[in-house]
Amino acid sequence: MSPSSPVLRSLSDRVRQVLLFELGGLVLITPPFVWLSGVPLLESLGLLAIIAFIAAVWNGAYNTAFDWVEGRLTGRTADRRPWPLRVGHALGFESGLLLISLPVIMWWTGMDWLTALIADIGLALSYVAYAFVFNLAYDRAFPIAAPAPDPAPRIETDADLSALNTLGLRARAARLAVIERADQVAALTARADWAGTPRLVLGGGSNVVLDGDFPGWVLRVAIPGREQVGEDDTAVLVRAGGGENWHDFVRWTLEQGWGGLENLSLIPGTVGAAPIQNIGAYGLELAERFDHLEAVSLEDGRVRRFDAADCRFGYRDSVFKREEAGRWLIASVTFRLPRVWRPVTGYAELAQELARRGPPEPTPLEVSDAVIDIRRRKLPDPAELGNAGSFFKNPVVDADTLAALRARPPDLPAYPQPGGRSKLAAGWLIEHAGWKGRDLGPVGSYERQALVLVNRGGATGADVRRLAEAIRADVAERFGVELEVEPQIVSVPPSGRP
Repeated sequence: MSPSSPVLRSLSDRVRQVLLFELGGLVLITPPFVWLSGVPLLESLGLLAIIAFIAAVWNGAYNTAFDWVEGRLTGRTADRRPWPLRVGHALGFESGLLLISLPVIMWWTGMDWLTALIADIGLALSYVAYAFVFNLAYDRAFPIAAPAPDPAPRIETDADLSALNTLGLRARAARLAVIERADQVAALTARADWAGTPRLVLGGGSNVVLDGDFPGWVLRVAIPGREQVGEDDTAVLVRAGGGENWHDFVRWTLEQGWGGLENLSLIPGTVGAAPIQNIGAYGLELAERFDHLEAVSLEDGRVRRFDAADCRFGYRDSVFKREEAGRWLIASVTFRLPRVWRPVTGYAELAQELARRGPPEPTPLEVSDAVIDIRRRKLPDPAELGNAGSFFKNPVVDADTLAALRARPPDLPAYPQPGGRSKLAAGWLIEHAGWKGRDLGPVGSYERQALVLVNRGGATGADVRRLAEAIRADVAERFGVELEVEPQIVSVPPSGRP
C-alpha cells in the first residue's frame, strides 16, 4: 500500500472501537475512582459518563487523525503499529483528554483546580494503561481488512508509447491498460469496447517495432512477484511475475544462490516476454531452464498452464509467435534451476572473457558479470540510444549452402547445429554487405555491432522498416541468404488486426 493512500478503519468499525473502549473504561475505572477520590458512586458514575462521552468524541477524532498521519508517513496500518509508537499514541490520547476534562471535573464535583488536576491525572494515568492494553487487544481481535483490489486496470486514452518501446519510436495507443494482476484481463474482456478491437501485449518494449499509432488496446504487463515455489532432487523451481524486469530477476536468482540463468544476463525486456521469443545468448536458451508458464486468454480471461511441450520452443521462436500469437498475456513463468550447477562456456567470446578475468572455476555471478561486460562493450544502452537489440536472427543453413557460401568468403563464421546444419553470424553478413555503421535517414546499423539497428533521433517505424529491407536486400544479393527480422513489427492494416 502506498504511503499516500493510508488504509483506515471503516465508520462502523470505529464506532464499535469507541463504544467498547468507553464501556470497558466505565466498568474498570469507576470503582477505584470512587475509593480514592471519596466522590459518591452515583456522582462518580455521572462524572465518568460525561467524561466518557467527551472521550468518545475525542477518541474517534484522535484515532482517525493518528491513523491517517501514520499511514501517510509510513504506509503502515494501525494493527501493525510498533510498540514504542503505541506508547506514544496512548500518552498523546490521554494528555489531550486531560486538558479537555479538567474543567468538567471542577464543575461537577466542586473541587478546586489543584485537587481536580490530581484527580484528572489519576484518571489519565489509569486510562493510559487501559488505552494501551485495549487498543492492542482490539487491533489483534479486529485487524484492518485490506481493501478489495480493483478488478479493473488503470486505463489511459490516447496514450504516448514512445517511452514504452526501447527503440523510442513515436506512436500512440487509443487505449493503454496497465495489467498488475492476471484477473484484470477478465475485467477488460467484459467491456463493450473490447471485442473486435485490435490488441497488443507490451512487456518492456524491447522486441517490438511500432509502425505508427495503434488504434486499439495496448496492455502493458506489470505483474510483479519473485518466489521459490518448489524443489526436487535436481532443481529449484522459481516463479516470476510477467512484469518483472528480466535482468533484475536473473540477478536476484543468482543472489539467492541459484545458478542457471547467468548467460542470459542484461537481456532487455520482461519475464513475460522472454518465453515468446525463447530468448538466448552465449550458448544458452530460455527453453533449457523452463518449467511452465501461466497465461491469460485475451478472449475470455481464463488462465491456462503451458508446459514446455505446449510452448513448442524453437530458435528465437515459440507457439506464441505462431498459432497462439496475440491470444495470450503471460502472467507468470516458472523456471527449473539446477541444483548441481555447471557453467555454460562453450561460446567462444564468453570463454575468452572468463579466461581473461582469471577464475579457473567461475561462479554463476562471475559468469553473469562477464556476460554483462561483453554486452556493454558491444551493445548500446537503450536509455542512451534507442534500439531493440539484435534485429535479425542468425540464419541456419544446410551443409551444401554453407559449402557454397564459403567458396566465396572462406572466413565466414559458422556454428554447428543439430542435423548437420550450421548457424551463420548475421552481424558478419551485414558488416560484409557494407552496412556496419551506416545510416539511412534517422536509423542506422550500430558501429560496434552491425546486427543492432539504432534510432539516431526522431525515427518512425517506417524508417526502421526501410533500413531493415535495404539490409536484407543487400545481404541476399551478395550472399544469397535471407535474413529474418527478430522483433515483432506492429502494423495495423485496414482490417483492424495487427
